[in-house]
Amino acid sequence: KLGQAVSYHADCTDSLARTAAGARIEDLLALQRKLLDAKRLAGHPLNTRLVAEDLLLAYRSACGG
Repeated sequence: KLGQAVSYHADCTDSLARTAAGARIEDLLALQRKLLDAKRLAGHPLNTRLVAEDLLLAYRSACGG
């Protein structure tokens, strides 16, 4: 989103650029907070499928989906 060169999956540069263009910084920061929360809860006996679904929905929302 901030114009950095693609470090991984260079073959997907165009797709990544389109995804980044639709993302808002505020949404990406909210996603980062969710990921940090999920990392802290990784050892907790939560339903991992629900946590994964929540993260994927947050990712989709952050990327303009």
